[in-house]
Amino acid sequence: MIEELDARDPMVMIQVLIAEISLGDLDEFEVELELQDSLLFDRSLLEILDTTTDTTITTQAGGGSTQFEQEIIQPANITSGFNFGDPNVGLGNAGSSSSLATAAKVGAQGIASFGAGRSNQEAGFSGFVLSASSNSVSMLLRALQESSRLEVLSHGAGQSAGSCLRGPGGSFHYQ
Repeated sequence: MIEELDARDPMVMIQVLIAEISLGDLDEFEVELELQDSLLFDRSLLEILDTTTDTTITTQAGGGSTQFEQEIIQPANITSGFNFGDPNVGLGNAGSSSSLATAAKVGAQGIASFGAGRSNQEAGFSGFVLSASSNSVSMLLRALQESSRLEVLSHGAGQSAGSCLRGPGGSFHYQ
């Protein structure tokens, strides 16, 4: 009888974990390669730039003066040949003497544009990007990896000895 009175009530422990699971992997390895005849690159270069000179003369209190001259380069409408992979930019055709001297020659261009770009719009970041260009070759390499797994929204635990369990969400009875 003493052993029955001295017996421990059964213990109950409940642990709860509420989580949002979104499994997803994003692995990309993309390469774009563009080739062009160096003749097209040479045609897009500017030889003579238009400049203007801005002169400012400041008179000192003692009668002396200081003259400051600044040479300003005017914007040009021709894009350099390094952007030859952009379909929105036409082929360079500068009006320089070296460009006009090669006007009778045909220059070739090959562009493999797979839309790799410098970043992934879905992921919101770019990963590893390597871009290199010369007058004849342009290359873009992009590697990206993303893994999404589990986000814990809430967790809790409750413990009781007897027939009633109390925890952060209230209490309940069990048998």
